Amino acid sequence: MKKLKLITFPILTIFAIIPLFAFADAISDARQSALDFGATYKDSATTTITAQNKSTVPGYTTDNPEQTKYYGGGSTDADAQAKIKSSSEGDLMSNGLPNRPQMTINPNDSFLNTGKAIEGNPDQIVAMLTGTYGECKPLTLTKTENALRTCDKYIEPNCVDGAKLVSVSGGSQTTFSYPYIMVDFPASRGGRCTKYYANTTVYIKDKSAITSFRLLTAGGDDVTQIKLNGSVVFQDGDVNAGYCERGRYSSFAPNTDLAPYLINGDNKIEMILGVADWGSGNAKYLINYAKDRVCNMVDTCVNIPSNCSFQSSKCLSFSDENICNYTQNLYNCATTTTTSTANVTCGSNVYCTNGQCTKVEADSDSKDFAKSISYLQALNQMGKDNDASIDNLKIFTGTKNSCDKDSISYNNCCSDSGWGQDYLGASCKDSEIQLMKSQEKKLCHYVGSYCSKKIPIIGTCQTTTKSYCCFGSKISRVINEQGKAQLGIGWGSGESPDCRGLTANELQNLKFDTMDLSEIISDITSSATLPNQSYIEGKVKQTVEAYGKTTSN
Repeated sequence: MKKLKLITFPILTIFAIIPLFAFADAISDARQSALDFGATYKDSATTTITAQNKSTVPGYTTDNPEQTKYYGGGSTDADAQAKIKSSSEGDLMSNGLPNRPQMTINPNDSFLNTGKAIEGNPDQIVAMLTGTYGECKPLTLTKTENALRTCDKYIEPNCVDGAKLVSVSGGSQTTFSYPYIMVDFPASRGGRCTKYYANTTVYIKDKSAITSFRLLTAGGDDVTQIKLNGSVVFQDGDVNAGYCERGRYSSFAPNTDLAPYLINGDNKIEMILGVADWGSGNAKYLINYAKDRVCNMVDTCVNIPSNCSFQSSKCLSFSDENICNYTQNLYNCATTTTTSTANVTCGSNVYCTNGQCTKVEADSDSKDFAKSISYLQALNQMGKDNDASIDNLKIFTGTKNSCDKDSISYNNCCSDSGWGQDYLGASCKDSEIQLMKSQEKKLCHYVGSYCSKKIPIIGTCQTTTKSYCCFGSKISRVINEQGKAQLGIGWGSGESPDCRGLTANELQNLKFDTMDLSEIISDITSSATLPNQSYIEGKVKQTVEAYGKTTSN
């Protein structure tokens, strides 16, 4: 422990005395005093370091390090020069720094201008450093485009496909093989005059398409009768007789035209055979029509994509039966695309370098930011659009405006969209001209019209006056319209418009989140721009390449 005290005391003494050297009259005197003092204790470390504690001393290498040669006042100049020549650090100081390339900065460089712009708005930099600026992220655009598409459904009028025009049905006695319909009674036994029936149905969708329908042959043993839709078209003998035995089979070829008896729909053919003892019978019909005809039909609606929704339909043509055969349908097709752009967005701030910005066409599904700005704009406007009365405070107050249209002189100073053709050559008051300018900016709400002047005696209207409520900003008009609609507040009449604003209590009851602010959002998003990252990357590359050329020269 005594050895530790010996080294502690000199060290404390050194730190106590060193400040005194700073007050020496000359630097050389101070330096010499320090050397003399250090020489006094240069051997004291030898007495304090032992083989036991060498391993515990941090950074210990040897009892006599190279630097001990400076204890006696040796010069470091020669060693320093040698170190400069042999080390990488010395080479950097002697060769690298003096020979580094000189870069000339263009005072009009876009990067420099951007820095100046940021310098002029330091709040953004503070926000970035404090983490409130927001992380810069690649911008992904989701865009929905709506397009109206029409398609046609056309069926040839007054036309029936041959396969659908005629169908024949009946019992086992009836067969149909175009163009023949056959009815056969097998041999049957009867009493004095037993009746046998064969019922055949011929369905015809459009009888006008039947070119012919004839009874070619008929016959039987003993008597026969044929009815078409209740009318007798063939008869041989009396099927109602008490006794009808004739003892022979009679065959006929009447070739009767049956077309006049046809109807659209089911045509009923009833054949009756009267038999005494044994008998049979048959009939053969000929029916002609375009059995292979296929009506013209066009349906372009099958090509409408699944992302299209039906909107409306209208008939462009009717058949003779007043059935629509040509329909045109209207569809709304919404196409949503998501693209990853080269742009970046940094929180709510936007930077443009040298005007190189990409315009963002925002989609209706991506308007949260613009909608928030719209609300902020509405709050800002509240502070401006209020009347002076504290007791009757109203916000978003409008002013009454009107314009006249004269039916005699054709002087028209009214145009709902602003400046119109009717205004050209018209003699309008200053207030009417100002109203048109406000309408052009979409600042006015139309209330109604009334007859302000009538023609004497006949009493018809000569001058029609239109009334409007106009506001100081579009957001004021929109909030007023949306708010009054929610609260059920009217606008008065054309003769007495009510352009009052909304009270504080009425504002508290409004549901701003359900308001349609599409007009305001559209104005904001149409002017939004984002930095073009491709331009910035190209600028960096150009600067680096220019720097490389400078260093190589």
